[in-house]
Formats: sequence, C-alpha cells, structure tokens
Amino acid sequence: ALILQRGEQYQRSNEVLERVLQSQPVNHSAGFHLGCNQLKLENWERGWELFEAHRFHLKSRAPGLRLPEERLWRDQSLVGKHVLVEGEQGFGDQIQFSQLIRGLKEFGAKRVDYVVHPALGPLFATHQVKGVDRVLTEVNDAYDYYVPVMSLGQRLQVVPEAWKDEGSLLDSPISKGVTSKRPIGFFFSTATIGSTRARDIDYVKRWKSIGLESDFFLLLERWRRAGVPVVCLQTEIADDDRDRLTQIGVTLPLAEGASFADTAECIRSCRGVITIDTAVAHLAGSLGCPTAVLLPTWSDWRWGLGREQPRWYTSVRLFRQRQHGDWATLDWEGLRRMMETDDRA
Repeated sequence: ALILQRGEQYQRSNEVLERVLQSQPVNHSAGFHLGCNQLKLENWERGWELFEAHRFHLKSRAPGLRLPEERLWRDQSLVGKHVLVEGEQGFGDQIQFSQLIRGLKEFGAKRVDYVVHPALGPLFATHQVKGVDRVLTEVNDAYDYYVPVMSLGQRLQVVPEAWKDEGSLLDSPISKGVTSKRPIGFFFSTATIGSTRARDIDYVKRWKSIGLESDFFLLLERWRRAGVPVVCLQTEIADDDRDRLTQIGVTLPLAEGASFADTAECIRSCRGVITIDTAVAHLAGSLGCPTAVLLPTWSDWRWGLGREQPRWYTSVRLFRQRQHGDWATLDWEGLRRMMETDDRA
C-alpha cells in the first residue's frame, strides 16, 4: 500500500488499506495512511475521520503534552468556555493549522490560548493568530477544555478552501508587486539541519531537499547577473553551499540560531519566496507572500494531487517534478516568470 502511495496510485493503495482494516480493524498504521490518502484526494470528511481515529495510537503521530483525557474537547458545548489549543508535530504543522483556530470562537468559546513550541513563541508574539487570545510556550491549568491543533480538521469538519483566504498571520500584510530593490528569497535544503534524526537523513535528502542543482543554481546566477537581489532564508548551510552562494552575491541574512520571527521579517521584505516543503513554505504562505513550493513526484497529503495551487494558501503555487527524483523536470521557466512578473500589485 505504501509503495502504491509513493507511486501516486492512491485508489489502488486505498483498496489494499481497506482490505487490511477489514481483517485488522485496529491496524492503526493502515488506518492512518488511508486517512492521509483520503485527505490527499480531498475526501475531507472520511479523511479527517480516519486521520483522527488512528493517529493517537501511533507514537510518532500523537500529540506530546499528555493532557488529562477528561478535559479533551470532542463535541461538548464551548459556549463561555476557555479552550487550550495544543500545538503539535512539526513547526510547519503548528503554523499551518493555526489558521483553523478561529473556528473555536464560532463554536462559542470565550477565550482561546494556543500553546506552541518555544521556537515559535517569538513569531506568534509578533504576528497575531486570528481567534487566539494568548500564545503560550508552556501549559498552565487555567482552561476548561483542550484540543490538539491538528484535531481541528475533524472537530470543525474543515474544508480547506473555505478557510484559506483568511490565512493565519495576515495582520502583517506583505507589500505586493515586484520592485528591483526587493529580493527573492529561497530555502533549498533541510539535510544540514542538526535536529534531523539519523534515520530521517535519507528521507530528507530524497524528498525534502533540492540542493544546489544545476537549473536552480543557474537561475540564481541569472538573477544576480541581472542585479536582482537574492537572499537565502536558511540558518544552517553546508560550507560548500555557503561558498557557492556567496561567490555569486547571494545574501545570507539569518545567522545560525535565528528565530522564526527573524525569518518572517526577511520574508516580509521579499518580492517572492522559493522553497522546498518545509516550515518556511507554511510561514510564507500564511504571511501572504507569493511563494513557489518545489515538490517531488510524491508529496505530503496537504499539497493535494496534481494541484498547481494548494487548498490552504492563496499566494502559493506548486511546482512538481515531472519525473521521479529529477529536479531538472520542474517548470523552471514558469517559476522564473512567477518571480519576475508584476501580476500581484
């Protein structure tokens, strides 16, 4: 089933997973992947149901705070209640799903706190999330109910296109339109990030990094020769890559250890951002910055199947490999035009 999933054969993958669940109803790995497949195919109700029912039984997918079960919000009335939303999974997940929190106020919640990873604290302190009264980096006990942020898809029966226009961090709007003085920002590799677990290195290099491939680097060189300012949005860069970038005049404004708030300020100064599938994609999309997300042939469920624009962000366009493992098969010319054309003024 997973081989078929990676080959973008979702209907066949679903058939296998359905058979597994028929014979093994508590095979939570099968149920979780079937949920992801359904979300990829935009079968939202079934997808959220499976995603939520099975992920709590998988150690790598369950929320980490271990809050009291009796205070978990399922379908209780929220009228006049104080709700704690638990940030979970990766940084990108906590940014992306924050745009759903405002739905709790529509259900009558009087107050909503969002507890996030400490690395995201400065970002959310300077960029108000709609529907959130207070952002925390550690839990206090002053709440009636809590809910993991990725559970809001199922709890609120979210159809993403009904939410995306609002964004989550759009209290600080991006100035639109191309000017010669504003840079193009990019993020190309997570393979050097020190927090990457050893077992994930191969996955990261194959699926979450582009490296300074020839077409990408040639595009950066072309812009620099034309006098277009270019900035790298990474804080950790391999020495060889750093040398290549500085030789062609790419600016590296973010020192190692820079915060997401610092990255957000860099993005706000950019005419557009080019990035692989990482938290920067969700940050730029949430800020409303014109963003090109570079994807392999197989990508995470949230980017949809064959879509050029994701359901979650209006300012993001997706550029996909046409051939497995070959970044040269991206539509580089289309990406260049997106960054250079003044169609967002």
